[in-house]
Amino acid sequence: MSRTVAHPLLAAAIVKARFAKIGKLGDPGFRVVFRGTLRDLGVTEPEVDRYLEENREEVEAALSGA
Repeated sequence: MSRTVAHPLLAAAIVKARFAKIGKLGDPGFRVVFRGTLRDLGVTEPEVDRYLEENREEVEAALSGA
């Protein structure tokens, strides 16, 4: 069964922001998870970083469940 993510950049930004929030961006486990996320969603880390910078409020709202 194939699934698509409506907004891949938002999804990847949420993953990165969540790991950042718990202080794990330098963790090897983060790199493994994040690389897989990027691959699966078809986006690049620079795209995600740019999206995160430009849409931080949206990402933070998604993290808090708002």
